[in-house]
Amino acid sequence: MISTARTLLVMVMMLVMSIAHAETSKTINFENQREEIFDLENWLKETRYKTETVDSTCYRSEAYTEYVCRDVTRYRQQCETIPGHQECRTVYDRVCRTENRYENECRTVPGEQQCRVVVRYRQECTTSGGGQQCHTIPGEVQCRVVNGENRCTKIPPREVCESRPGQQQCRQVPYEERECSAGPSRQECRQVNRPHEVCENRSRQQCDWVPAEQVCRQVPYTENVCGNETLYRQVPYACKKDVQVPYEVTLKTHQANVQVLFDAKGADLASQYTVNLSTKGDLEILGKEIAGSKAVAFVKRDVKNEAQADLNSIKAVYKVALYNKADLFSVNEKGISNVDLGKRSLSFVVNGKFDQARSTLQVKIAKKDDVKFEKTLKPSQFKTKFDGAVTRVDIDLESLGAPKLGGLFTKKHQVTLKLKMDYSDVGDVLLPKLGELAVGTSVEAEAD
Repeated sequence: MISTARTLLVMVMMLVMSIAHAETSKTINFENQREEIFDLENWLKETRYKTETVDSTCYRSEAYTEYVCRDVTRYRQQCETIPGHQECRTVYDRVCRTENRYENECRTVPGEQQCRVVVRYRQECTTSGGGQQCHTIPGEVQCRVVNGENRCTKIPPREVCESRPGQQQCRQVPYEERECSAGPSRQECRQVNRPHEVCENRSRQQCDWVPAEQVCRQVPYTENVCGNETLYRQVPYACKKDVQVPYEVTLKTHQANVQVLFDAKGADLASQYTVNLSTKGDLEILGKEIAGSKAVAFVKRDVKNEAQADLNSIKAVYKVALYNKADLFSVNEKGISNVDLGKRSLSFVVNGKFDQARSTLQVKIAKKDDVKFEKTLKPSQFKTKFDGAVTRVDIDLESLGAPKLGGLFTKKHQVTLKLKMDYSDVGDVLLPKLGELAVGTSVEAEAD
């Protein structure tokens, strides 16, 4: 019996210790290990309140009598006679008068009609000559060979006539015409008398006699008054009070079994990862860069949930692939340079090396506010050549449907480039925290 009790006590203690040491997050330092397996646990809790009766101290008012003297403010009436006197004030009277004012009144007088004789010309035309004209065509002999014999025919002279139109002759014939027009108008003005009423306010003193009168007012004074007064004091006594006491209730328990599989593709890939389990049962994995490390990490997630009543069981597998950044995208701080824009072509230099098969290139060419060409190019739509230090990129704009660039007044264009790497088939980017492997620039170039 005692042995059974001890065993039960040990099991209870182990259960309490496991709950006390349950982790909600796990931090992993990658040091070329193949995998990490661990359990996480978290709880969705709610704060509730219950009413409890507790001992407390209450207070009641208790009356008592005390002889008290204190200064009291009282009032008495004090009167005085104000003698009769003159009371004056300024009043204003409105005074008006009529004034003669002269104004200039003008009218427009039309000008007189003026006439003159003007010599003008009109065209007169006559037709002369014309009619039928004839001439004689002289006779001739026409010969031809018929069956080996030369046979000739004499054609007599004939007269040919043709009709010719007459010749029109025109001349300018003068004639006179009377032309009249109104002369310039003039303005006649005169002085006209117009009466105006002008008013002003004139001040004067007006005085009235105010008879004598008696004026009274309340004047305060202090008087010391003594007597018995009823006062009150607070007396404590023991009592009971209801209070709201908070307590926590576990609504759901989340238990996660997590397996992190590492697949390292190079050296110097030291990095740190943290897996968190939230109170809502959400799992997340985060990466942290370590100084001097060249690690680029991608992750594929396989998370399954199985909920039963107030228990949520989670099975999670994270596959983390690690690469050396130099093998994926070794572009230095210079990024893109030497942008050369032609009328039908575009080239530039990427200062480093990148995997063309996994890249996309965003190109935008604008002239002021007019976008001439904008497209995201696939790897097959541009050419690259790596010389051991830099990569030259060449683009045939004509084959991509771009218009001929340049211009009559200005050849300057704004060229915006962004080279982006796509590793979505490997997984989501976990490191670095940039979220993408890309390099870009925006420069002004002349289309030669």
